[in-house]
Amino acid sequence: MAVIGRIRQRSTLLIVVIGVALAAFILGDFFKRGGRQEANIGVIAGEKISVIDFNNRVERVVEMREKSSGERLNADDLFNIKQTTWNEYVQDLLMGSEYKALGLVVSKDELNDLIRGKDPHPYIKQNFSNPQTGEFNAQQVGMFLDNLNNPSIVSPDMRNNYLYLEGLIKKDRIQTKYFNLLSQGYYIPSAFSKADYEAKNKMVKYQFVAANYKSIPDSSVSLSQADYEKFYKENKYRYKQDKSRDIEYVVFNVRPTQEDRNELQRMINELYKEFQESQNIPNFVNAVSDQRYDSSWLKPSQLPVMMASKVKTATKGSYVAPYFANNAFHFAKIMNVMNRPDSMKATHILVSYKGAYGADTSVSRSREEAQRLADSLMKVAKRRPSQMGTLATNFSNDPSAKTNKGDLGWFKDGTMVPTFNNFVFTNKKGTIGVTETPFGFHVVRVDDKSKEEEKIRLAEVTRKLTPSDETYQAKFLEASDFATKNPDNASFNKAITEAGYNKRTSERLTPMVNKIPGLAYSRNVVQWAFLDKTNVGDVSQVFSFEDHYVVASLKATHDEEYQQLKDIKENIKPLVVREKKAEILLDKVNSALATTSNLEALAKALNTTVETVEDGSFSSPNIPGYGREPEVVGTIFSMTPGEKSNAIKGTQAIYVLQLDNVKEAGKKNDFSREATAMANQFRVRIRRDAPKAIEKANHIDDNRYLYY
Repeated sequence: MAVIGRIRQRSTLLIVVIGVALAAFILGDFFKRGGRQEANIGVIAGEKISVIDFNNRVERVVEMREKSSGERLNADDLFNIKQTTWNEYVQDLLMGSEYKALGLVVSKDELNDLIRGKDPHPYIKQNFSNPQTGEFNAQQVGMFLDNLNNPSIVSPDMRNNYLYLEGLIKKDRIQTKYFNLLSQGYYIPSAFSKADYEAKNKMVKYQFVAANYKSIPDSSVSLSQADYEKFYKENKYRYKQDKSRDIEYVVFNVRPTQEDRNELQRMINELYKEFQESQNIPNFVNAVSDQRYDSSWLKPSQLPVMMASKVKTATKGSYVAPYFANNAFHFAKIMNVMNRPDSMKATHILVSYKGAYGADTSVSRSREEAQRLADSLMKVAKRRPSQMGTLATNFSNDPSAKTNKGDLGWFKDGTMVPTFNNFVFTNKKGTIGVTETPFGFHVVRVDDKSKEEEKIRLAEVTRKLTPSDETYQAKFLEASDFATKNPDNASFNKAITEAGYNKRTSERLTPMVNKIPGLAYSRNVVQWAFLDKTNVGDVSQVFSFEDHYVVASLKATHDEEYQQLKDIKENIKPLVVREKKAEILLDKVNSALATTSNLEALAKALNTTVETVEDGSFSSPNIPGYGREPEVVGTIFSMTPGEKSNAIKGTQAIYVLQLDNVKEAGKKNDFSREATAMANQFRVRIRRDAPKAIEKANHIDDNRYLYY
């Protein structure tokens, strides 16, 4: 097992290298920040949020999530948890002060009712429901809470998770009270509801002449700097911005070399020899393969094309020699060949016991008692096979048995736990017997099987071709050399051109952006761009990613409250052109109005036509063919029949209107329906806008980008 030994040695070395690098990172970060008097991640309404407190709260959530899922969280998950934690701090501190000022609390009795009452909080229903049936178990809630302080029944982790859940319930309840209070703290005056009714039901007929901006080609419009400055001054409020950065960067991709492939080929050849001599194939696969041993029975059609072609005529005990496909080397052994059904059908009665996997807390019988009960049920079922469903309904600990009478229906070969699957496979249709799984004892009746097909059990070793340590080091040195020799943006760009590298640009990066396009988790690059010591034109150190290195240069900073004209000049050009056209057409229309007395003559002078709107509505400020024109439509509703307007500057044209007639809204005294609709709209806005308004009214120093 020489090759396996070398693999283990390299793994140990890798762990040591990673450990040293991690320690250096942590200590470096510690010493770098050690001189800070304040280690605050932010200040919310005067309340300082220490990094330690913030990290402790994050770690609690991470621990719960990882224990719940059984998996390590990735970088994106961790970042999202940190973002959520910050938002919780903002909400807790800002809204908490609001709740306190209003005297809003959740009493012990009220909380108890939300948890144990007749209509528990949705969080309780969600966490104490059967995952298979979705049925809520109130009894389970009571038993859990009665044993909350008994560590032999409720583990510390479970207790902590519950207390966290309880906190969420209290938070949700007090928030509901707050929004209910706000939503009831106003009324809709009858004048408002009447106006709303009239806006929707009062109709006007009017004619208009429009000098469309499209009548002037963009190419014929000449713009001066003064035109841009005038537009910018009038519309500057529209261009408020968050602090941001523009960067340029080069990606040095690490790809396996031919030497890497040759070295892996040599290792694969040695492993294949050891594989053929191994007395424990599953353990061998688990020790050296990128994928663990899989004992599933597969049809050749379920295998990758290359492997399927190689096992087509293979027999039990034969080997598949090494081959390269999908960027990996593969070899395998045919562990077994057998005719098996693709699907099977069975009915079962689960008899669980205390300590069995997934057993309900109400199950108190021992394993021996469960086995005796299962044997008794089996005897009854054998005497009366037709009563299997009734027995399942009355005795099974599988919650779904109440609705399906223990009928599992058709299931794919291999999808059930091995002992259960094997029992159904090895026994004939109609057989009734007992088998044990981690869930307990099962009284099983084999109901049916599909036609048997040839399947194989394959032990496959897969080793993906990846860059070697030497290849990574060579590419790192290339990137490092590039960064060292080109310390400013000018040399950075010159070197890119000379070396033929592909320069990428990412603009308007905000402090808490998680990913840069084309880069996976790239928070470290963003943090560098926002450091006080990073100046425009600076070139970064080398940033390491999973399969590439990055060197970046800070191209521009945007720290002003509003975007600068020079930065948005190209973006606003179409709008400035439109303003210029409006000026030209407004003069033209006013000149024509001075020499004409009606719309027909005006239209002729402007080389256009008179258009008519039959049913104009104040609540729908659109002009057919032109789109949304609220100022224009608003003007028509301020006019009297027969009146002609002056020239009006709209979004798409210069308009002259003439009101023909008005169809008043129907007589009505009760506007409660309109008031209710307006109130409902207001309630929706309260939930959405109230927290934003409170946050805007308070000062928040957000220093998160310095820490993660």
